[in-house]
Amino acid sequence: MPCIPYPAVECHGVIGNGRTAALVAADGTVDWLCAPDYDGSVVFGALLDVERGGLWRVGPQRLRTGTQSYADDAPHLSTRWTTDAYNLVLTDLLLPGPVIVRRLRCLRGEARCCSVMVASYDMTALGRREDTICHIRSSCPGLEGGVGEFTLTTGQTAWFTATIGAAPVVETTTVAARIDEAATLWRERLPPRARGVPSIARSAMVLQLLRYDPSGAMTAAPTTSLPERIGGGWNVDYRLSWVRDTSLAMTALARLGTVGPAQRYLQWLTARGSIHDAPLQTVYTVRGEREPHQRELPDVPGYRRSQPVRVGNHAYKQRQLDIFGYVADCALTIANAGCDIGDDVWHLLDRCADFVVSRWDEPDRGIWELPVAARHTSSRVMCWVALDRTIALGGRLGRPVDDRWRSTAETIRAAVMAESWHDERRAFTQAVSSSVLDASALLIPLYGLLPPDDPRVLATVQRVVDELTIDGFVYRFDPQGMPGVHGTMGEFEAAFVPCTLWLASVYRMLGHERASLATLQAVESVAGSTLLLGEAVDPRTRTFAGNFPLAFSHAERVRTALTPVP
Repeated sequence: MPCIPYPAVECHGVIGNGRTAALVAADGTVDWLCAPDYDGSVVFGALLDVERGGLWRVGPQRLRTGTQSYADDAPHLSTRWTTDAYNLVLTDLLLPGPVIVRRLRCLRGEARCCSVMVASYDMTALGRREDTICHIRSSCPGLEGGVGEFTLTTGQTAWFTATIGAAPVVETTTVAARIDEAATLWRERLPPRARGVPSIARSAMVLQLLRYDPSGAMTAAPTTSLPERIGGGWNVDYRLSWVRDTSLAMTALARLGTVGPAQRYLQWLTARGSIHDAPLQTVYTVRGEREPHQRELPDVPGYRRSQPVRVGNHAYKQRQLDIFGYVADCALTIANAGCDIGDDVWHLLDRCADFVVSRWDEPDRGIWELPVAARHTSSRVMCWVALDRTIALGGRLGRPVDDRWRSTAETIRAAVMAESWHDERRAFTQAVSSSVLDASALLIPLYGLLPPDDPRVLATVQRVVDELTIDGFVYRFDPQGMPGVHGTMGEFEAAFVPCTLWLASVYRMLGHERASLATLQAVESVAGSTLLLGEAVDPRTRTFAGNFPLAFSHAERVRTALTPVP
């Protein structure tokens, strides 16, 4: 076996170039890369098919798991192996092209090393495509095609480059300068308020890395179909741009002091439109296409034999009314930073507010994209946010504010109080006429529909802690009794990282700093030295589940850090 099969999700680092990203396992294996874009052809896919998916491993000849970390707040990943005989450090980065650059240095001793590459079939077409061919170069003499075994001793360095597709081949003699240039570029992209705080700097780095530079959009994660439960069926393609996730991420960057990405993204949204009657739809491709049709790949075994493996996502067909609130909140954040949002963005927000006025009371699939439509509490909360933020923005910018926005915002607030509060459960529940507890009720204090010390909020927080939390990790909901959803909590899926961070943020709002820090540290303990956050955590094994790394999770970590303590 040329690599360690299906390593734990958290035993990976990520490298990226603004168009796509690669995962590098802690044994030195690139086991996931699509090119030229996040949703392009699979170049290396051992993460989903260890036998045929393709990989590239560089490191000690004998398979070993190293320790991974980042330096200088840039996505230059280091994997270190330390034994009695040697100390090896592998540095990986991804340049435009894409071009993978790998530098293996021996800091001490003597080590027998290798470069192993296994060609991939293209999973998305189930047949090899010429545009994903790798052109490998190495500084090691005698390595045919850049693969083979070699020996490094103290002070020696081996360079490797893999140029993918039709890009000009990059020789190893030119990469040292390009590494320094890339590091400088990434340091310049680090928001001012993230500097000096490792976890926030890492989240800012990930959010910048997951942006799709050609359009200004952002992918939710660079992977597809990593399961939320091993052997489960909740496996989806996240290599797309959700309006919710991207707006949250851009808001986080803006709050950290980097406003440009949010301005560019909102401008990009003004030209998107929708396949529905709404001004925006739930998700687009990173290039802005409206119909990322979903299909399953039955011949791909999936991560640890978890099927199905999916390409595309049918969520583009769904109505999710909450998305308008995240967009409006992002726009207000930009304005509060002293930046103009522009006429096109205001006109989009105007149309979104009018749409919310006419449709807020209709059923939708909600934040969790559930199989049965309902009048979801979280959707109503974010519809209120859409109107509240647009009203505030209009006042700040001297734009006209429709009286219907004000009256509807009050109507929505009253409806949440009257129809989403469950007297017997002593909590705000998932939807109107539902008794299901849902962690998305934490959005009520997070977005200011009610203050955090309101008795109903305090009671809801306590129910979330008592009924949706295992070992400090928060689940999205208890699936028992939900239409179209089967299983019990802990069996249906893992605990959701953004929900856990919502609880950490609410704790901070309540002044419970110790509880907030403990909740945050529980999540970060799973991430380890890379500080990369996944989608979910299995409390039994303290491992990540779901697609990785997740922009949503990193945006929520920023929120937690920036939430003021009373």
